[in-house]
Amino acid sequence: MKSLLNRLAAHPQIFLAIISGRGLRNVQSCLAIQGITYAGNHGLEIESGDGTRHDYELPVEIQKHYTAIVRELTEKLQRNGAWVEDKKLSLTYHYRDTPPALVEELKNAARHIIESHGFRANQAHMAVEAKPPVNWNKGEAALLILKNQFGINWTQKIKVIFAGDDTTDEDAMRLLQGSGISFRVSADPDLETYADFRLARQSVVEDLLTWINNVYTN
Repeated sequence: MKSLLNRLAAHPQIFLAIISGRGLRNVQSCLAIQGITYAGNHGLEIESGDGTRHDYELPVEIQKHYTAIVRELTEKLQRNGAWVEDKKLSLTYHYRDTPPALVEELKNAARHIIESHGFRANQAHMAVEAKPPVNWNKGEAALLILKNQFGINWTQKIKVIFAGDDTTDEDAMRLLQGSGISFRVSADPDLETYADFRLARQSVVEDLLTWINNVYTN
């Protein structure tokens, strides 16, 4: 998959961007693909291939609440295999390694702490994400990236293909409707989604990217 992404990134007719809930430096180190645009923290941090940055500046009061959330979760709920991932602008409370009998108790307690400080508690894969109460998400980040790269009339110049497997990816699928094709990766045929199509598993994403690569290289 990484080799395939590198080939796509190097093609002159393809613009590649990765939008992740991970911290920006984390996702960059995981992929290590040069010259592409990365968005971390659900789009709160964006860095283009030439190093240009766009960081969403959180108000001071929200920053104070964020610091309090990190402290409370760490002191009260970082136990039994659960841990706090501090991404500086948003955080994730992971409980993948927590004994099943304790999951609901810790998850509900984490949501209570997060919401008591005015942050949104979003369900993720075996985790609860704390997102700041601002009107910014992966969808807004996708639109900003496209406008910065192709101009205000980008919809007249390019076609977008977007694929994601998380509930937070739905924001991008919703805002990109009518401007391209989106794919939601999920084995659940009844899952409600803004995407145009479903892919049953992540390995099919590689098939999709392989098809794109073949179209542009043949």
